Amino acid sequence: QYKNSDDRGLYIVNCLNKVLPDSSPAGTCTLFFTVPVFRGGFPPVRPEDYKRYKNSVAKEYIEDYERTLGVSVTDHIEEISVATPATFARYLGTPRGTIYGYESDGWDNVVLRAATKDLEPRIPDMYFCGGHGLRGDGYPSAYITGFWAAEKAVRDIRRGS
Repeated sequence: QYKNSDDRGLYIVNCLNKVLPDSSPAGTCTLFFTVPVFRGGFPPVRPEDYKRYKNSVAKEYIEDYERTLGVSVTDHIEEISVATPATFARYLGTPRGTIYGYESDGWDNVVLRAATKDLEPRIPDMYFCGGHGLRGDGYPSAYITGFWAAEKAVRDIRRGS
C-alpha cells in the first residue's frame, strides 16, 4: 500500500469482528475502509453523478485491498454502504465532511496548542482527552491524550488534590 500511496493515498481497513466477534453473523465479517485524506480534496461532483462517483472510488479501494493482500472481498460482499465527506457533512453536520467531526486549521495546530495549553481555563479535577484536544484529530491523539490525562489525574491524586 505504501508503494502506491502517491497515487491513491493511504487508507485504513478495520475488521470490527476482531474486537466484537458477534458484530455480524457467524461466518461473516464487517470491514470498514477509511480514507483519511482525498488527494486534492473531494472533487466537485454533480448530484446526478454522485452515486456513480462514490461507488467507483469505493471499488478502486476494494480492488487495491484485494491485490495488496491477495484475497477476494468483492465475491463475498452481502451489503455495502459507501460514505463520503458529503455524506458526513449532510447527515452529521461535520465541517466539510470530516470523519471525526472536527477540522484543525493552519492557526489551530499541535504546536500552538502546546504553547498555550497552560493558559486554558481549567476546572479542578477535570481532565480532557480525545481526538479534539491538544494533538488534534484521530485515534492516536485520543490514545495519547487519554494517557496524559490519566497520568495527570494520578499525579494530582497522589499530591492529595
